[in-house]
Parts: sequence; structure tokens; C-alpha cells
Amino acid sequence: MTVEKIGTGTQRERDAAINANFKALDTGKLGKTETAADSSKLGGVAAANYATTTAMNSAIEAAKTAVKDELIDGAPATYDTLKEIADYIAEDKTGAAAMNEAIANKLGKTETAAAAAKLTTSAGSATQPVFFSNGVPVATTYSLGKSVPANALFTDTTYSVATTTANGLMASADKTKLDGIAAGANNYTLPTATASVLGGVKVGSNITNTAGTISLTKANVTTALGYTPPSSATTVTKTEFTASSANWGTLSDGYYPFTLAASGKHFLGMYRTNGSTYESVMVDAVESDSNIIIQSTEKFAGFILTI
Repeated sequence: MTVEKIGTGTQRERDAAINANFKALDTGKLGKTETAADSSKLGGVAAANYATTTAMNSAIEAAKTAVKDELIDGAPATYDTLKEIADYIAEDKTGAAAMNEAIANKLGKTETAAAAAKLTTSAGSATQPVFFSNGVPVATTYSLGKSVPANALFTDTTYSVATTTANGLMASADKTKLDGIAAGANNYTLPTATASVLGGVKVGSNITNTAGTISLTKANVTTALGYTPPSSATTVTKTEFTASSANWGTLSDGYYPFTLAASGKHFLGMYRTNGSTYESVMVDAVESDSNIIIQSTEKFAGFILTI
């Protein structure tokens, strides 16, 4: 009977060695009526030189534990058997796919890194950069239009939205506003205002323009009227006269002068008596010093209004 020492090797090889030892022990064990003195069952070796069944079983269990410990190598209790690992792979397809991909991409026993043609022939050239993903070289999916300078840097740059004080990318709100501006919106000529068209006007004379605010002052009105208008409430004065009133002067150059003392007052109109009514008379009136002088081609009765 020969019992092999359990050494290194694959799980399958270690399991086969254990089974062979069991078979050898079963073949060389004593029968029910046999004794240890029967040297034909003990290979010519004295029974005292063999371990007891208890010691042998203990040695076998220790060997099995050592093989298992080496196999699981400190794995957690939830994944320390082949069945638990198989169940995990079946449940986690992503993990299984990653494992299969890693297995498929590993080098063979006789392969070297130089012989593993995993990238395209142009990968790593000046026109097709290579980057590393989880320690694995990966060729980019695009090619550069020209050679990359030796000191070129590839970085991930994050651009912020532009503000009134910093350059950046256009925000969606800004793009919406931009789309809402019609073409040529700033190409506008203000028309001249007319009775039917809204438009621009120019500020004329006798108008005050203060920082874009147009107003009329007393000085503007005085200049425009040619005299200073009263600053308080005024009264219209009616002065009646007859054809023989002393106001009438002597005929000169075809006109009778009518002089009315009216200091500070202004001529409004002259009216002729026509029976029980009055009618307006077209005359020339001149304000001279403190008098109003009216020229008329005839004398008549009536009244004058002054203010």
C-alpha cells in the first residue's frame, strides 16, 4: 500500500491524489478476521510501524483543510466554495461578462506582451493616441488630423456658463433670447413724425430741454409772445365811448386816431354800436408807452376791451 503526499497542483490534481490515498487505504486495510501479525496485508512491515486509523483520519482531514485553505486563499465565507462562486456569476451577468472579457484578453502561457496584438497597428502613433483604462491600454476611437506636438496635453476642461464678468459657454436661456431677436432688429431708422406717422421730432426754439426732459418756462413764453404775461389773475376792462368822445383825434392821412390811456393793459378788441347790438371792427392798434392808439377811418360809438 502506497500513500502519496498531497503537494501542489490544480484543484483537480489535488482531489485525484486524495481519492488515490483513500483507495490505497481501503485496499490495504485488515479484514474482519485478520490480525496485524498477518504481514501479507501490511506489505511485510510490522504493524507497529503503521499509524492508527484515528491518526490517519486526522492526517487526511488536515490535508483536506490545507488544500481548501490554499484554494480559497482567505475568501469571505459567502464565496469560499465553487458553487457559491458559480451562483454569484449566474446572478451577476455584468461581473461574469467582465470576468470573461478579462480571461479572453489575458496572454497565453507562451505569449509575451509584445506579441499580444490587442490594438490596431496605428495605435500609439502621432495620429491615434492611446489612453489607459484600469491599467489596460486602449486606443481612441478617432484619429487626429495631424501629428500631435510632443508637448501637447490632453485634459478634460469644464466650461462654465458665461456671465457679465467672465467668458464661458452660452446658457440655454441666452440662446432662447438670441433666437427671439429678429434679423436686422438693430438696423432701424427713426422716421420723421407727421400727422399720421409716429417718429422723431426736433426741439425747436423757446423750449427748454434739460437732460432729455422738455419743458416750457415763463421765459420761453415771454420770448415767444413778445411780452411778459401777467403773473396773477387779470380782469378784462370794457371802456365805452361815443362818436364825440375826447378820445377821438383830428383826421390825419385819412385816419382818426383814438387814444386810450391804458398803462399796463393790452388791447383785445374794438366794437361798434349797431342799434341794440355790437359788431367787431377791424382796426390797427399800437401799444405805445402807457397808451393804446387805434387808427380808424371814421368816428363811431362803441367800446374797447383791454386786459
